[in-house]
Amino acid sequence: NVEIRYNFETTEPGPTSILYTKPFQVGSTTTVNARCFRDGKPVSGTATRVFVKENPLPAVALKGRKAPKQGIAYRYYEGKWDSLPDFQSLKPVKAGVLSDFLFTPRREEERFGFDYQGLVLIPETTEYTFYTGSDDGSCLWIDDKLVVNNNGLHGQQEKQGNIALEKGYHRIRVAFFEATGSDNLVVSVRSQASAKSILPNEWLFTE
Repeated sequence: NVEIRYNFETTEPGPTSILYTKPFQVGSTTTVNARCFRDGKPVSGTATRVFVKENPLPAVALKGRKAPKQGIAYRYYEGKWDSLPDFQSLKPVKAGVLSDFLFTPRREEERFGFDYQGLVLIPETTEYTFYTGSDDGSCLWIDDKLVVNNNGLHGQQEKQGNIALEKGYHRIRVAFFEATGSDNLVVSVRSQASAKSILPNEWLFTE
């Protein structure tokens, strides 16, 4: 004999708020508050959730340019860091193109870093969750927007971030550094239409 009452306001729901009877849709950024009532009296706390409507970032226009080639460009660095440095201000030891976020060009087992940059081909317009699992630090940007911050000295750990993207090419950048000990970097992705998986090589391109 419990009723769920809800509202879209900044105040807690009351016994005369909207009665929940079936799922409903919201079309803009909305705050939803819900509370349980019995005989007109509250019998629970208020649950609050903010639903944010995201406008997908537009795809990169490549008209008039050569078709991108599969792979991801990399720059390899050596140095002693406790967090990701500004790689773009440093001179790389090596540079080239790889099929994935690999460490194969490295010359040292410890105290090195990689800056990977290229294009990611997004298959459909929707919200995506990107992940980096790394030891030590890593960050991931899409269209110059920081999506995943997994920076700092740490063992293997995974962080994630969400972003809405339009179908087509988008700029992707992944930075990684290794201090000492074990090292690893895994980049994964999930969407509303697909389960979490390692970011496919077929999505990676260079201009």
